[in-house]
Amino acid sequence: MKKKRVNAFDIAVVVIVLIAAVAWYMLNRTQTTDTPEVGNEVTYFVELTDMREGFGELISAGDVLSDGAANYDIGTVAGVTVEPQLTLTTDLENNVLNYVETPNKERVVLEITAPVTETDKAILLDGEYALRGGTSISVVGPGYRAAGTVLQVVRGEAD
Repeated sequence: MKKKRVNAFDIAVVVIVLIAAVAWYMLNRTQTTDTPEVGNEVTYFVELTDMREGFGELISAGDVLSDGAANYDIGTVAGVTVEPQLTLTTDLENNVLNYVETPNKERVVLEITAPVTETDKAILLDGEYALRGGTSISVVGPGYRAAGTVLQVVRGEAD
């Protein structure tokens, strides 16, 4: 079996590939730094659906909340809105869709304020918990626990 020897052509190909890789990296890297801004505050809204009747009465403004999965501090309740839980049903006689109240169920919307750390990529609660609209969140307060969805995140003062 004959051994292959490295020749000048092989070396030239490797050098060209390395130069191309370095040039691509230099042209495509981002110039932003990921330095966090500490001390900002956000207000966000969490929707809790299909809660048993009376659940909203357990929650009051000033309750300190934590995440049920990792125990991060996720803020303080600033307001609570309780509404009847509505279910979409079909009226087959008239061929229309209607919302009707679901018996013994309610929809609870929490307004939560929290100090955050903002980076170029995320808003972080308690320094590590990424807050994003439309994501699921586990809420634990004094005497209650629920899972919900982040409806909206408002930077600064909420109207």
